[in-house]
Amino acid sequence: APAIDWLPGERDGWRETAVQRWAPEKDWPGVALRIATGRARWYEVAPFFGEAPEAVARPLLGKLDLRETYDAGPWMRIVAARFELGALPALVKAAGHAPAEIAGALLPYSSPAVAVHMADWLARLKSVRRVALAWLLRHPVAAARALVPPALDKAGASRRAAERALLVLHANGHTTAVREAARSYGIDAEAAIETLLSTDPLMVLPARIPANPAWAVPGLL
Repeated sequence: APAIDWLPGERDGWRETAVQRWAPEKDWPGVALRIATGRARWYEVAPFFGEAPEAVARPLLGKLDLRETYDAGPWMRIVAARFELGALPALVKAAGHAPAEIAGALLPYSSPAVAVHMADWLARLKSVRRVALAWLLRHPVAAARALVPPALDKAGASRRAAERALLVLHANGHTTAVREAARSYGIDAEAAIETLLSTDPLMVLPARIPANPAWAVPGLL
């Protein structure tokens, strides 16, 4: 199940994130109506959920759809601190469109969807790699449990990303978490993950070995 785990003082710090705040006389009921009917302007959505009274904003969390993510990263930290697990579906959806802006707001959360995103970003996006690594090392048990199944799925990018993330956990002292997660899926999964952990990375070769370039003359090198 999705969970949230704040570091000491983190939630309070996120609630005080520096953003350009709206005037106190803002017509929150009017913005709420536009959000409910899908007519809200892009620059109204994140500030509404960050500043509108909770009784007005919380019932509309299901409508939180950041089609435009400009300046959304700081706002979504405030939203995460206010609504915690209630904000997670919108955060995951927004991060799928704009990981560089939103990924940092997912750091306190753990869920299978977040784990799969973080493994993908670790493998694919240099701009989000540091956040993805920080998330994996912050939630090693949840990450391992979520990533064992895709690491044993059919060959492809998702499997390679999950394998890489599990090996990162292994290399950073969380081997026990990975092994226990694999064991929870049965003896076949346990054996397969053990093979992954014990394989020499230098022996993992591509399906087609590329030709040596002309300059790579072993004797000369």
